Amino acid sequence: MRSPYEVLFTRYWLPVITILLATMGFLYEYYVMLELSPFILQNILNYTPALAGLILTVLSASDAVGSVFGGVLVDLFRSSSRALLTTALIIIALIYPTMYAILMLGNGWLVLLWDFIAVLPVGVMQVYIRDLLPPNVRATGAGLAYNGGTWLAAWAAIITTLMAGASKEPGPWLMAIPVNMAWSSALMIISSIIALYIMKRASH
Repeated sequence: MRSPYEVLFTRYWLPVITILLATMGFLYEYYVMLELSPFILQNILNYTPALAGLILTVLSASDAVGSVFGGVLVDLFRSSSRALLTTALIIIALIYPTMYAILMLGNGWLVLLWDFIAVLPVGVMQVYIRDLLPPNVRATGAGLAYNGGTWLAAWAAIITTLMAGASKEPGPWLMAIPVNMAWSSALMIISSIIALYIMKRASH
């Protein structure tokens, strides 16, 4: 019997790379939001720890809603790749006005909207992995691609902070955060386009 690794890297290397790109893109933009939200609230907007803590506690609710909405998109489009593409485009469209309202207008409660759009791909990724990998290599492929993407995405907050110069002024963050969110969304767009090709080829 051939090992799952042999089958994976001889027959399914492209789906693995596709999932790796999607995972890196999704978790990169999510880590930017998750790790920088407390800093933005307390150090840029000068919210009290109590108010910042309240907003970050409520944030778990927007997490849940965003995740479910991502799953709704999969059902709506009947395609995980089209759903992932849509979530990436939503992030690109909304991230700058959202960050402008948070940073320049001082509306910290819109961190909840930031979280909502950042977490949209959560409801898509499980179906995305299932659609791209067959059962005999799914666990192995998902483990390699998802964890590899997670490691690559772990640098998100560091890179974004370096781009903003660790400033306590809102201006540098208004450039750094949308740029990093947009480029990570671009990875999801590239992944979803490749996935559409893979699934079209598999259907013939």
